[in-house]
Amino acid sequence: MRDAIVLVGMVACMTGSAFAVEQNAKEPSTLGAAASEKTGKPKTPTYLNISSPKRPGAIVPESMGKDFTVSQTKFGPVTGYFTPTNQQIDKFESGLIKWLKNTKSDPEGRTKELATRLVKERSGYRTQYLGVISGGRKVLHANFFFSSEEMRFEDWLTRPIVVKDGGNNFFAVEYDVEKNAYLSIMINGEA
Repeated sequence: MRDAIVLVGMVACMTGSAFAVEQNAKEPSTLGAAASEKTGKPKTPTYLNISSPKRPGAIVPESMGKDFTVSQTKFGPVTGYFTPTNQQIDKFESGLIKWLKNTKSDPEGRTKELATRLVKERSGYRTQYLGVISGGRKVLHANFFFSSEEMRFEDWLTRPIVVKDGGNNFFAVEYDVEKNAYLSIMINGEA
């Protein structure tokens, strides 16, 4: 399968098979609009927190997939969602660094740089794992973002985190669950 890289922001794009992600960090979240009948306070749905000290992460339930703006994969338009399993996520994570180091479609070497950073700072990256159905295939969309004192993203368990620019602090990987194959990566550009 052909690898693809998409650089978003102030960097030119290069892709053979990209996934579409709307980049709008200022758009307010629509989550939490439903009111709880018991308290009358807004009820905020959450993603399934599967964080460990080495790998902070959350599974986006099928019912909340539409809140993300992923509209297309290399297999075509997104037609539905599924809830990824821990086993699918573990398989994805187990080969990610090796895949990043060996990706051939990155002439600028950004994926190798990112792989080196992930080895050193994986616990600083939070990940939202979204399952999409595209072309009849199950595709895992992993949304990575670096969290620090300056960039906390305290609401990461209740809404998609989407940021313009920011370099390799923000990236997403597309992965074919059934074929155990990495499809593409999108690394944000630099401002």
